[in-house]
Amino acid sequence: MVENVGLESLRLQSTASSGSEGVYKNINLESCAHCWVHNVQSDWAVDRSHIYLSDVYGSEISNNYVYEGYSHNSGLTYAILLEFRGSENLIQNNIIRRARHFIVNVGGSGNVWAYNFISDP
Repeated sequence: MVENVGLESLRLQSTASSGSEGVYKNINLESCAHCWVHNVQSDWAVDRSHIYLSDVYGSEISNNYVYEGYSHNSGLTYAILLEFRGSENLIQNNIIRRARHFIVNVGGSGNVWAYNFISDP
């Protein structure tokens, strides 16, 4: 498990969908403890989500701006997707525009979703 790694003050924009089965994410945090994503702007989700967390513990996603995606079909263009064994994570103060689903929590416990602004779903 990776620990104490983060991404800050960055803007990223994908240029096209991968055309695959929706497995790619703009930001992917997997098997990570005490990690963070702060002050990041993510435009146009490639496939699955802007910010994806899986097997993540005690991490923080805050002060980010995520906008739009290439596909709004089922299973694609989630804003922030917390999946599989995510616990004690803080997701706060994010601005989300034009995502198919803005925040999805599949499994895990003790997560806090607070003060997020969602516009134009």
